[in-house]
Amino acid sequence: MNELKNSYLFWVLIVGLVAGFLSNAKDERPKSLKQRFIYFVTGAISSTFLCWMTYEIAFYYIAQQNPSLAIGGFFAWRGAEWATAIVDKAIYAKIENLGGSDDFKN
Repeated sequence: MNELKNSYLFWVLIVGLVAGFLSNAKDERPKSLKQRFIYFVTGAISSTFLCWMTYEIAFYYIAQQNPSLAIGGFFAWRGAEWATAIVDKAIYAKIENLGGSDDFKN
């Protein structure tokens, strides 16, 4: 029973690794084999972690495994830099909307 309960972790791992591989394939390649290996491993680990995080958030809201896994795979493929840029852009827009006038001036 516990095996079926945690089977989603296997799929999150597979989707994260594939997304990490695909996102690294479009980037420029380091010159040495050691650099390529380190680049791939760090990219795959970060993509898998991002896939797991977004899967858990999506599953909390929609409570379905397949769409949550697809959302996690999308964010893993796009990468952490893209997600951070989107969040930063939203925060700056909110600050600009709230901070149109300085509250400390008379």
